[in-house]
Amino acid sequence: MKYTSQNLICLRPTMRGFTLIELMVAMALSLFLIGGVVLMYASSKAAYLDSNQLSRLQENIRFASDYMVRDIRNAGFRDQMTLVFIEQIAIQEKVAETLDTDGDGIADELIVRYAGRGHCEEEFDNYRVVENRYFFDAATGELRCAGAALIDVDNDGFSDDYDQVADPSFTAGGTGRALVRGLTGLAFEVLLADGTSEVDEYECEEVDPGAALANRCLGVQIGIEFEGLRDLDNAGQFESRFVELTSTFRNSAIDQIYAPCVRLEERAGVSPGTWCP
Repeated sequence: MKYTSQNLICLRPTMRGFTLIELMVAMALSLFLIGGVVLMYASSKAAYLDSNQLSRLQENIRFASDYMVRDIRNAGFRDQMTLVFIEQIAIQEKVAETLDTDGDGIADELIVRYAGRGHCEEEFDNYRVVENRYFFDAATGELRCAGAALIDVDNDGFSDDYDQVADPSFTAGGTGRALVRGLTGLAFEVLLADGTSEVDEYECEEVDPGAALANRCLGVQIGIEFEGLRDLDNAGQFESRFVELTSTFRNSAIDQIYAPCVRLEERAGVSPGTWCP
């Protein structure tokens, strides 16, 4: 067969482009696939952020609970082997105190006083009277602790003497040291031995075992509000997580066990120490 130019033209394959419908379908499929990839990435990132936030929240709760409860238990502790009499009085006259700094009727600061080797802002050293003040810094969302120590006002070699000043003088605690971040609120409630509590400002003193139950502080209840996970309905907002802790004052709790025996002696009219050690 003899090929001519006309035959070659006929044998040449017909060339044509995509139709508009085909292009639109391809574009739709591409957008669908890209959207799926973006959605998977966003979901993975959100899951990672939530997991990271949850881990940080759990660690903050664990550390705040362990540190505060352990320290607050010491409130009222007096080391009679190393402290002088005046220093022991300083502890007896204020075991703990709650303060309402914003005037809303709910205590938001706690001060505990005891004999320790150092407060929350210094290294361990010799035993002395120290104070730790716990408070919430709303600007940074931090639980902070400001420490202070009883000082020697008249330079006589002993800590502050009550015959020189009416109240003990402590070193300034300053802005304190950050313990944990991610808080949105903090509240304290003093627990009394008669079953009642004080949510406003209250000062706890060391009382005699036979004193009225209403005057005996057993410990404090601590309410801490943390920033939780992201709100499912609003990614820009975070849900709150509320943690409630209870810490007893060790000395007060021991005295509370001893107190019924003292009252029993009083009711029976026997001499103190007859039944109770």
